[in-house]
Amino acid sequence: MAVESTFLKQLHLVSIHRILYFYLMKNILLLLLMIFSLSASAQFTNDTIGNTVIHELNGSEQSVPLTATTSDGKTYISWFDNSSGQYTLRMQLIDMNGINQWASGGVVVSSFPQNSALFRYDLEVDKEDNAIVAFQDERTGTLQVVAYKITPFGISAWGNGIVLQDSTSDGLSPRVTVTNANDVIVAWNASLGSSKWVAYSKISAGGQLQWTKRIWNNQKYSRAVMLPASTSGFQMLYVQESGSFPGVTSTMYFQRFDSSGTAQWVSPVLVSSKTISFFFFPEIISNLNDGVYIAFNTGNPSNPMMNDVYAQEIDSTGALWSATGTQCANSTTEHKLVGGFCTNSTGTEICVALQVLNSSQSNSGISLQRLDNSGNLLLGTNALNIRPISANYYLPVGITDEQNGVMITYVLGGFNSQTISCLLTDYNGLPLWSYDPMISAFLSNKEDVSCGPYANGQVVIVWQDDRIDGGIYAQNIFANGGFGPHVSVEEFSSVREVTIFPNPSAYPKMKVWSDKQTTASIHLENLIGETVSTLTIDLQKGENLLSLPEPSVAGIYIVRILGNNQDLWQGKWVRP
Repeated sequence: MAVESTFLKQLHLVSIHRILYFYLMKNILLLLLMIFSLSASAQFTNDTIGNTVIHELNGSEQSVPLTATTSDGKTYISWFDNSSGQYTLRMQLIDMNGINQWASGGVVVSSFPQNSALFRYDLEVDKEDNAIVAFQDERTGTLQVVAYKITPFGISAWGNGIVLQDSTSDGLSPRVTVTNANDVIVAWNASLGSSKWVAYSKISAGGQLQWTKRIWNNQKYSRAVMLPASTSGFQMLYVQESGSFPGVTSTMYFQRFDSSGTAQWVSPVLVSSKTISFFFFPEIISNLNDGVYIAFNTGNPSNPMMNDVYAQEIDSTGALWSATGTQCANSTTEHKLVGGFCTNSTGTEICVALQVLNSSQSNSGISLQRLDNSGNLLLGTNALNIRPISANYYLPVGITDEQNGVMITYVLGGFNSQTISCLLTDYNGLPLWSYDPMISAFLSNKEDVSCGPYANGQVVIVWQDDRIDGGIYAQNIFANGGFGPHVSVEEFSSVREVTIFPNPSAYPKMKVWSDKQTTASIHLENLIGETVSTLTIDLQKGENLLSLPEPSVAGIYIVRILGNNQDLWQGKWVRP
């Protein structure tokens, strides 16, 4: 599922020491990335400075990644690559350990001409674990939507893709759903002159285009998003637009369709009497009972200068919580934006992560709201603030049910100085970790962060990272806050969140968090794999502050923590 783009990005001041640190580390770590690019891309790493490289080419941009998860916990990753001088859609498949299933750099899905601007597109997985991706290219001379099926072996089952077109219209921003009969439904924004409508097509599993229909009655429609229905049909939320830019009024409607694409209700359901902005693309999630939940941005009822967040349920009969939905936080002095939402394992509750900003939008924090299946607020009328508004600038980008609570992934920091972290709370907002592990500690711009579901005891996060020219990076995080390939619970539960600081430095310290008292060893290796020195350490439960073994010469060193002859952590140290 596509992740909602953030349109208003703030430029923030950072302290002088952070700026100096960033530029120093960037030059050194770029060298490290080039040296270790092959090993870093082999599997998930516990080096959250380097992360796992999906695709990075010096001098080219890799951008707009999307992810989709297979039934056995593998992750499809798609992105656009402009190394050839135009944008080419590529895709990679990684297993639960982050190991590439295809060649380095993945496969080229399409090299047909692209517009210089990249628009929203979609990636889903069908019932046979094939990837279904729909985007737009200019192979016909105008922007048209195309759909591909890529098998787990990296083969295009639909050849050069299926071109989807309604009349002679342009096509943009496609969305995909796979029905319970394994048919593919693609909906997109179609336009011709001043007319604008939602077109939608059905493609069989074998790649035959069955039909193309539209939502249009001399009004303007756009921004469809779909889910399968319990039958072989599907359900769709779409937006009706009125007025002209910038004063466009966007109203959400919902309808159910059978397998032939015929509407099942006499009239679509008005999702909410509240309207959404022209820039907001709605998302829906299943309520696990043949209905959907939606969380959306709208204006604050008491202060039109402030943004607010509402949630709504639409059940299988079209019934709503209320005409407006439920206001997730009632403050009139703060901006609020949807930072992600999810259901619990039974679908009986919905959890919403909110980005909460001050009036000038220069500072932000994170709040959490939980609603039952009747729309009642369970964490107070103003939500529960779990990261106070501050100049650190918190941007939640995803929330995932972890069965014992929710994991919220967030970007922290300002321009050229962002990291990615994660927090875990129970359903009442109480922290389940003693700190927020850093998913990506490298200071750079992070864009288009895509968070997968909780599967195989972990969440996989993929993003565009501008640490070089724009690359695609990935990192996993376990329910205990650990990273890296899957090893035994005993191994992972002992050591996590290791930091070497300052780095570079001749005499750094190492901060190690251990979940138990244990004995381990620190191994220092040079770049050709020779052990330079070792040090036996007794780790206490909790935070440990250690000194590194001291090499006699300057250089780049690999630091390994070993326990029971197994790697518990690996990172890099630069000794000036």
